[in-house]
Order: sequence, then C-alpha cells, then structure tokens
Amino acid sequence: MVDLGAYGVKIETTLPLADAPADSSDTATTVTTFEGIVELVASTPIDSISGTSGVDTIDTGDTGVMVNGYGGADSITLGTSKDYVVLNSTDGSATKAGAATVTDFTNDTDVFLLNGFNKSTN
Repeated sequence: MVDLGAYGVKIETTLPLADAPADSSDTATTVTTFEGIVELVASTPIDSISGTSGVDTIDTGDTGVMVNGYGGADSITLGTSKDYVVLNSTDGSATKAGAATVTDFTNDTDVFLLNGFNKSTN
C-alpha cells in the first residue's frame, strides 16, 4: 500500500511517444522517458500550470498548484497555499535577464522541485 505524499517517478519505454507541439513554431519531439513528481492526495488534487518556452506571466491564485514555466523569463507569482515550482535543468538561461522570477515564495510551505539536476562531486 502506498501512503499519501510526493514521490519521484521515472518511466522509460522502448516505444517512442510523440510530444505534441505547443504551437506552430514548435516541433514535436520523441519521448522515451518521463521523469517527474507525482503527489498522492486524499481528496484535493493539485492542479498544474504549464508555461511555454517563451516569456509567461503565471499567477497560481490561492489554491496549491504545480507550476512548470518550461523556460523563458517567466514571472511566477505564488499564492497562499502550498505551491510546487518545477525547475528543469534544460530550461536555464545564461543571463539573469533570461531567468524566471518567482515572487511570494513562502519558506516551509512552497517547494522547488529540481528536475534533471545531477549531484556535484566537487
């Protein structure tokens, strides 16, 4: 039996799946691995908000959500409930101007989820 909580999940397949393009300028990519966080909750599911590779303005409101900006100089405003902000290793920027900004982060309530980062041996 699995308890309620957040679990890291990695699923791999030999059957390539096509990722749908976000818009006409985006191209589909082949997906053979899915990695992410799955949270098992009693009765209140967590909604998710996904941005684009461009600049997005995301406001989570007052219900807890999982936010993934997917790159770009996003402006992410968190609400009063527990929010999860996904940071992907492949969505970074070489400049501060190209980085996402997160406001209203509350320690011991909100959570950053690191996806695709490796532990440094230095």
